Amino acid sequence: MPHLMAGRMAAVVAAISINSSTPIAQPSGSQLPPDLERMIEAMPPSARPAIRHMLENDPAARRRLELEATATTQKSPYWTKETVLRKIEAVFPGSDRPQIVGQLESAQLSYRVQLAVIKLCDEGKGLSALAHNVNAAKLDYREVLMWAEYPNAGKLPPSAGDSDRARAGERDLEQYLRWIEKG
Repeated sequence: MPHLMAGRMAAVVAAISINSSTPIAQPSGSQLPPDLERMIEAMPPSARPAIRHMLENDPAARRRLELEATATTQKSPYWTKETVLRKIEAVFPGSDRPQIVGQLESAQLSYRVQLAVIKLCDEGKGLSALAHNVNAAKLDYREVLMWAEYPNAGKLPPSAGDSDRARAGERDLEQYLRWIEKG
């Protein structure tokens, strides 16, 4: 179960703004930096004590989240409407762009999740997969983010070591940035 929690934590870290300028109150005696405190505050209240305990007591989990925060910082400048429109043109050439944009916008997905949907369609499934991926994102956008942004890390077994996880994370970041800049 810890690997599932770590995967969910990575998705939450990625879903919130790590660089938020909103100050938060740090609990007295907290050992965590402000970025991780913001991540904890963004979680459901019932999950906060367990996550805080894990981050304070598991250096590997803490390091994984810090690496994810760094990756998020590198990816987030691309999460824009302009990038979405550019990727629609690249992935669905000759398609009805206003219809695709309408489908993505009517689902009320963030630009980041819209890009994840487009990336999944670009992996050989094309326009026929658009509705499926939009519906999956509406059900649980974290799953779509995991499939699109973390394909290597998502395939690791629970027993994978920290070095394997770090290498998978590096490959995932490199692959995502290469895809986002292509086209």
